Amino acid sequence: MSPPPPTPPPAKAEGRRKASGFRYWLDVQTRWIDNDQYGHINNAVYYLAADAAINAYLVSHCALQPYRQPTDPPPSDPRADVLGLMISTSAIYYAPATFPCVLRVGLRVIKLGQSSVTYELGMFEMPDPTKGQGLPALEGGKVQAPAPGELDGEALAGTLTRATHVYVDRQNRRPVRPMPEAIGKGLQAVRVEEWAEDGEGKARL
Repeated sequence: MSPPPPTPPPAKAEGRRKASGFRYWLDVQTRWIDNDQYGHINNAVYYLAADAAINAYLVSHCALQPYRQPTDPPPSDPRADVLGLMISTSAIYYAPATFPCVLRVGLRVIKLGQSSVTYELGMFEMPDPTKGQGLPALEGGKVQAPAPGELDGEALAGTLTRATHVYVDRQNRRPVRPMPEAIGKGLQAVRVEEWAEDGEGKARL
């Protein structure tokens, strides 16, 4: 039996993002099932983490209502009854992460149009503060899970993902221009223009 193919080397550091450049954060606890046979988090898991961070922000800060039913009263703004459809995703992997780490996911908007938005998300593996210190202490007969701790603003993302949403009418699935005001304002709040791409598709760092 031939040995498994070697893990490809991480991408070059050029283009890696610092933690200080992101505007919204969500911690995602990795699971045992997230590790693949090579002993690190499988690439597909990062897309799930990015999707969780994007939608958590939209629901919490942009008044997106993904669970609206046809029998619900219509919104005061007819344009508010929208869905965000994903039309593009990509990822660059700089460094692997491994269960049982926490992935701290940073979010920012790098392009905002009339009906579409492009997000950029950095994934940071948070260190276990108890690693190398033996078993955690019992408090009240229970093991207390350690908090992931703080993230240095100079820390570099291990994975960088991009995703583009187009906001469409829930019924006819046609783009809504302009997008609902609450969504536009919420997205503008996490916009970081200096990270957008130039005309040649190169990130301005």
